[in-house]
Amino acid sequence: MFGGTLPAIVIGERINPTGRKAFAAEIKEGKTTGIRNEARLQETAGAHALDINVGVPGIDEVASMRRAVFAVNENSVLPAVIDSSNPEAVLAGLRAVDGRPLVNSISGEEKKLETILPLAREYGAAVLGLALDDDGIPDTAEGRFAVVERMLNRVIKAGMRKEDLVVDCLAMTVSAAPRSAMETLNAIGMVKERLCLSTVLGVSNISFGLPAREVINANFLTMAIEAGLDAAIINPNNKAMMDAYHASLVLLNRDLRAERYIKRHQALTEAAPASAPKEASGSCAPAGIGERLKSAIINGDEENITALVEEALKEGWEPLKISNEALVPGLEEVGRLFASNRYYLPQVMLSAETMKKAFARLKVEMKGKKGKTRGKVLLATVEGD
Repeated sequence: MFGGTLPAIVIGERINPTGRKAFAAEIKEGKTTGIRNEARLQETAGAHALDINVGVPGIDEVASMRRAVFAVNENSVLPAVIDSSNPEAVLAGLRAVDGRPLVNSISGEEKKLETILPLAREYGAAVLGLALDDDGIPDTAEGRFAVVERMLNRVIKAGMRKEDLVVDCLAMTVSAAPRSAMETLNAIGMVKERLCLSTVLGVSNISFGLPAREVINANFLTMAIEAGLDAAIINPNNKAMMDAYHASLVLLNRDLRAERYIKRHQALTEAAPASAPKEASGSCAPAGIGERLKSAIINGDEENITALVEEALKEGWEPLKISNEALVPGLEEVGRLFASNRYYLPQVMLSAETMKKAFARLKVEMKGKKGKTRGKVLLATVEGD
């Protein structure tokens, strides 16, 4: 929930293949490891919702969107933003998502209004409206406001509520259009004051073509929040952007007693290595095969667990050693995370499925082998459990 007098929120932008070859290749191959990792990392970093975009040329975007939404559902409790220009992919996302999503996006373009609004209404979704129409993006704040006003009328006419429309006043490249930043900020103010609509903005567009883009982005974010921005689509793992976001809430009296700011500062300065599960892939991945196996169980990396078991076997690990020193400790950590309300049932189930795949491979190695007999074990459970 956001808008009105509530503090601005952060929509994580990282589940997006644009400019990321490895991430795009993974989506094209039908894998979801990177999507799951990004969902967890962004939630841990402080995002309040997650944008989901799988727009890779030449793929089955419908199937890819469905897989991506399921992967996010399993690894995060955050609301989803279904980001696609393909109505069929939007529909697939709406059918797969948990909870009420935001569809990114519609605009004043007639084709968009005709195709997306009926889907959003049928599935109870909110829509993100871009301040552009069939003539393009207006240069002035007044022009963008006029587009938004017409778009709102269409949303109401489609049987939706005013609250179902969230408006993006569009950040343009300031290096090419020096007045564009102020026009965007003015448009945000007009939409908020005259129409009482919630606003959202993809902030990083403002700095294309400039050096030290992070500086421009962070400062523009603070200006947009002051102008009335309700949601910023940014990278929550970018410290400069999150610093600007939290500082803005304090300075604008949107963070009561600076509680959010203080809590974040404490989290960044505390030496707590167990504060979050390690990721199974990426630059911070643990080097040892044992730690990587454990991490795969914790993160539910069912796509790569069999290959990791194979690697451990090639390094000379016995099946029981793999189980007792890597897999079981990983599952024990999942139990601790669940008990402390940092993991939820879908994540636990995904870890269990990953464990199942690992043991399926180990059973092949252990077939026909016998260990020492230590007596009998009796297992019991409730009937039907």
